[in-house]
Amino acid sequence: MIATFNKGVTVDMIAKDTADGYWLVKDPASADICWVQAQDATPGGSFDSLPEVTPQATANASVPNRPGSLFFNYKCDSTSTTTTLTWADNADNENGYHVFRLGNLIADLPANSTAYTDTASISPGIQLTFSVEAYNDSGASAQRTITFTCQ
Repeated sequence: MIATFNKGVTVDMIAKDTADGYWLVKDPASADICWVQAQDATPGGSFDSLPEVTPQATANASVPNRPGSLFFNYKCDSTSTTTTLTWADNADNENGYHVFRLGNLIADLPANSTAYTDTASISPGIQLTFSVEAYNDSGASAQRTITFTCQ
């Protein structure tokens, strides 16, 4: 948690993150531990003796929204199939997108991705299933899935 306090509020300092310019303090009202920007406060006590710490990254509170409608376009010849998948980016808290072919992860894409092209050595007549999910530190969304047979 990052906090701000009114001018004149005294807080107990616990640690510092000099590299990023933050202090870890104890909120006098709630006793919660939180970060404040060093530029927004005046230290009381011995700042130099505080231990140096690095804030831990926080996990997102919830899994991202499921990708929007999944569309596909494919081309196949006697030895391979090229499939282009497109979807709507319905998530605002994703770390990225996973793309699966026949249940196997084939791509890990960055956040805000909306397309992927796959070329595989798959002959005509084989039924293909592709799925896309958004993911973050809390888990993965429900998948969007399409199935087709390259003819």
